Amino acid sequence: MELLKVYLSPINEADFKVSVNGSRVGQAETDSTLPFWQERINWLITVTKSLEAIRFRPEDFQRFGEQDWMVQVGLLAQDRKAFHCYFLKNIGKALYQSLFPPGSKVEKVLQNAINLAQNNATQLHIQLEIAADILGSTRLPDYPWELMHDDRGFLTQHQVTFSRYITYDAAPPKLPSMEQVNVLLISSAASDPENGLEKLPQQEQLAVRRGLGIAEKEGHIRLVELKPPTLKALRDYLTEHRNETAPHVIHFDGHGLFGKCCNNTLDNGQLCRTIHKGIKINNCQRCHASLPEPQGYLVFEDETGKPNYVSAKEISILLQQNSFIDDSKQLRGVALVVLSACQSGLALTGTSVFNGVAQSLIAHRTPAVVAMQYSVSVPGATAFSEQFYRSLGQKEPLAMIVSQSREAMGVEGNQWYRPVLYLRWQDNEGGQLFAAPTPVIPTRVKLKPSVFVPSASLVITALVFGVRLLGILQASELKMFDQMMRLRPNEGIDPRLLVVTIDETDYKYQDHKGMKRRGSLSDTALAQLLEKLEPHQPGVIGLDIIRDFSVSGNQPELAKKLQNTDNFIAICIGNDPTSNDSTIREKGIEPPPEVPVARLGFADVHLDNDGILRRHLWFATFNSNTACNTEVSLSLKLALYYLAKKGIKPKTTHSGDLLLGKTRLQRLQSKAGGYQNLQQEFYQMLLNYRFLNYSESDIAQQVPLRDILENNFDPSWVKDRIVLIGVSAKSVKDDFYTPYSLNQQPDQTMRGVFIQAQMVSQIISAALNGRPLLRVLPSWGDIFYIWLCSLAGGAFVAAVSQKLAWHNHKIILVITSIGVIFVISYSICLFLLIHGYWLPFLPSTIASLATSVITFGYIHRFPYQRQ
Repeated sequence: MELLKVYLSPINEADFKVSVNGSRVGQAETDSTLPFWQERINWLITVTKSLEAIRFRPEDFQRFGEQDWMVQVGLLAQDRKAFHCYFLKNIGKALYQSLFPPGSKVEKVLQNAINLAQNNATQLHIQLEIAADILGSTRLPDYPWELMHDDRGFLTQHQVTFSRYITYDAAPPKLPSMEQVNVLLISSAASDPENGLEKLPQQEQLAVRRGLGIAEKEGHIRLVELKPPTLKALRDYLTEHRNETAPHVIHFDGHGLFGKCCNNTLDNGQLCRTIHKGIKINNCQRCHASLPEPQGYLVFEDETGKPNYVSAKEISILLQQNSFIDDSKQLRGVALVVLSACQSGLALTGTSVFNGVAQSLIAHRTPAVVAMQYSVSVPGATAFSEQFYRSLGQKEPLAMIVSQSREAMGVEGNQWYRPVLYLRWQDNEGGQLFAAPTPVIPTRVKLKPSVFVPSASLVITALVFGVRLLGILQASELKMFDQMMRLRPNEGIDPRLLVVTIDETDYKYQDHKGMKRRGSLSDTALAQLLEKLEPHQPGVIGLDIIRDFSVSGNQPELAKKLQNTDNFIAICIGNDPTSNDSTIREKGIEPPPEVPVARLGFADVHLDNDGILRRHLWFATFNSNTACNTEVSLSLKLALYYLAKKGIKPKTTHSGDLLLGKTRLQRLQSKAGGYQNLQQEFYQMLLNYRFLNYSESDIAQQVPLRDILENNFDPSWVKDRIVLIGVSAKSVKDDFYTPYSLNQQPDQTMRGVFIQAQMVSQIISAALNGRPLLRVLPSWGDIFYIWLCSLAGGAFVAAVSQKLAWHNHKIILVITSIGVIFVISYSICLFLLIHGYWLPFLPSTIASLATSVITFGYIHRFPYQRQ
């Protein structure tokens, strides 16, 4: 890592001096003017509000001439309805031109340092040094220098890292060697709606644990969560845990606030302690006393779970008193504080640079602080924390860790610039927590490839399978599953099904005929439809339309028909807790009152997190206490009725599976194939779609409602078939993305009635024709297959490397081997998927390629020599 020190010193309220110094690029200095000054007016507060905001709100920018200036400098769009699309870039360019004036010597030193870092394939670390006693004439520390943009891009997104170094008289603390880092996690759930602090979810706690997972297992990092998350509990913990168990890192996950707290004593002898957010209010809104200067606050919980605003000064003094041994500058305890709290790195107005939480911690000899300079969203903070601790587990220096974590927040959004790093650490400009590893002198290992390859394949298989169990590969595995599904051969339509569709033309047909519709299908139309179908002897009829109302009084015959027709099955919706609809979650949707429970089936489906329907839900217990009083799906109900007429009766195995002839409907386990956390209260299996080309007609014969009512259809389409009635009108939202929905375009969805047809066809085709259901290997089978592929990949590369003299074309050998391994692995998995088995293609390919690359490197780095 290349280091470039940048010293900032004020000349007057608007001008300052910049001095740069790099050990390998020289030094330079120049005078410059602070950005965002115009006609002796400082618009820094306006810039800060813009960076703090998620979106533009005119009421927040009412200062005289404020919006005019914002339009002029490119912060606000011309119509003044939103921020300028390049407002971050425009702010960054102004900051860059102020700190490194174009054409100046300091800019030349910077560009030389950037080029040097790029040529050495490393990062450039810029250390901004600002004196603590400068606030009498300027607000240099308040500027978001990390946002600098040099016309080619933001510096932080081009191999440049930043840290802030506040200089004052005390010597910087020094860090001892650390083999293991102890992390203390403080997750405060305290909220204060009166100050706009809503209750926070527990996403970040989980993100920290995910990030530290591997490092914890390897023993690099030890994580402890402080319970309860109170100031007293923190004080007790720091007092009782010394030496080896003392925390080196404290991570605060909760709310932060920059404002003023009233410390006036009330008539009852208690302190007022009323919090006032922001810097504008000068008198307490409760007791009207004058307020002190603003400072940063962290919102801990008190003993009752209510918010306890802990000031920057309080938390700083507490950590300082517990971090040093008497008569020693050697750091004993907290080396790093990570503040995942809004405005924890903000410092505005006042007479001290140390009135922010991060700045105060630095003033009280905490060597390193990572904080949020502005408010930060929950997803942004979660992504930052997970990547931060994943990188920390790899023993990266803090400057690099913060850079990687900013990238994880999304470089296209408006969150990445919010984290800021303060470092004041003796002989450790990059912020390295871990002790430098002892250099290992490589020795020539005389180990046979026949021994190395199996050993390496076992280790890699364990690592890959462990990553898979964490769910990291799930989304990618499902995408690969979709891709293979699209490559399967076309099987043609199922001749045992007929789908009666109801589209917009059928709506007009019913309206034209005077049929009073309630929803998509009128009682008259339904009565006529059943009358038209009955003479042709359908096997079973399924109505995939919600009818949570009674038949109208002028259709008594229809009511009797619905009640007494044995081969008519209707639907209802269960109280699915995974549904986004609150009504369905709590009560479900009622079935037609005339249809008995024995002829009801639920129509619920379960979508994956990416919105794609890959699983077939056929039995569930979630709707036992709702209006939908059935535990069997519509598809299974139709299939069982149809198969019973074919002489196939269902049986239940001792393991709870359903046996239909020789076909077993097996329930997916919690960890099945690429899935790592399926709900076990449901009976479901993978949905083996029947078609290849994206067309709904690939599943069954279709006929519109109007053609049935006008006798414009072939009677053979009905006889002994499963007839499904459903809505195909696009005005009714009943569309689902499937594995065949490439890029999930709106025109690539499948209607719900055709989903039901796919599910029915899957069951009867398996029972009557032996068409394979999609199955997965047990966990031990997945492990064995991954290990087999890993071993085969390593063995292939070992054999090729020893047989062919390609020493001058190593890269060609590696690329060729990887290509061959990929094609073979993909072909095997696709072939077996066609025949009903979903194999772990992605994990096995990763393991195979990793073993191949490691084997190649091992053979060429440590060639085996026979004795």
